Amino acid sequence: MLNIGHATDHIEIVFDYSHACLSSIQAESVLSLMKSTAAALVQHDSGDNQTLGSVNMVSTEDISEIWQWNSDVPVTVDDCVHHIITRTCHERPQAQAICAWNGDWTYAELEKLSDRLAHLLVSYGVGPEVVVPLCFEKSKWTPIAMMAVMKAGGASVAMDSTQPEERLRAIVNQVKSPIILSSFVNEQLASRLISELPSPTKVLTISDKELEMLNVPSGSQLPHVKPSDTLYVVFTSGSTGVPKGVAVTHSNIASAIKHQRHSLGFTSESRIFDFSSYMFDVVWCNLLQGLSAGSCVCIPSDNEKKTDFMAAIVRMRANIVILTPSAIRGLKLDALNNLCNLHFIGEPLHIDTFRSVDESVTISNLYGPT
Repeated sequence: MLNIGHATDHIEIVFDYSHACLSSIQAESVLSLMKSTAAALVQHDSGDNQTLGSVNMVSTEDISEIWQWNSDVPVTVDDCVHHIITRTCHERPQAQAICAWNGDWTYAELEKLSDRLAHLLVSYGVGPEVVVPLCFEKSKWTPIAMMAVMKAGGASVAMDSTQPEERLRAIVNQVKSPIILSSFVNEQLASRLISELPSPTKVLTISDKELEMLNVPSGSQLPHVKPSDTLYVVFTSGSTGVPKGVAVTHSNIASAIKHQRHSLGFTSESRIFDFSSYMFDVVWCNLLQGLSAGSCVCIPSDNEKKTDFMAAIVRMRANIVILTPSAIRGLKLDALNNLCNLHFIGEPLHIDTFRSVDESVTISNLYGPT
């Protein structure tokens, strides 16, 4: 209840509130906003009519608090992400890096095969600030392709092959890459996406056979990559027009790896369920945070994602999952008895969503990376 009293030389405002609804800090914020808004209206000296909509609705106290929240800026890490993952590969060569529906990779295999592919990409013109579209279904090939593009000095844009072709074509048209990486399943789709490009773009399909045949040329060197170089590009949904690309650098993610890993719970014992669509940047968190920590990234098929991803989580013994609340709304989660960390993202979270989760599981609300 807001009580406003008018005295001869001042106005008194009394705010009564229930602690069940507001904290004292929130109540003070309400009053400071009302005070600054009233002052802005009273002190307005223009002859034009002043509207409430034109008033800055952030109080000086709020601005001060926001600056205080951001006063401790994490230290930037000047490193390249593939260098961090390569160090993990050398430390854990025989550990399982990828557990996918269509096959597995050890860390040694991830390092060897991505090296081979990286040298081939360089011969096709991939280098720093060249953006390479990845046209894969959920599979073991995506992490190999991502690592290879990094090592070649380029940046990846991961595409969800189940999305409308118009959206995918808009992305390909913007990045203007000399090459697009694809699985055999998506080879025809990739060819259609580049059919209208003014400059020649090659579709390079990768498989076990192709990678085994590749050899690293004697004496060849991969490009020097700087921490400030672009690592990947994520495109917005396009709901307000043409999809817009957001560039993320090696240093951005190297810093995130250092400062977020503990909160995410990613360790060498983690088995991370890669549920997210390739159009969202959560997949980069799963792969890059996971592989740098020595975790195993568990990749279900697109069909498993649609039909019964809970069974896939159990089958792959995943113990870390990042999901939207709507993905599991109404599902019984007590079958996920192997979970250590359950992260929710992208939507508001209600306690009813995870009531059936075992109390030993750490639950985090990441909400939205934006």
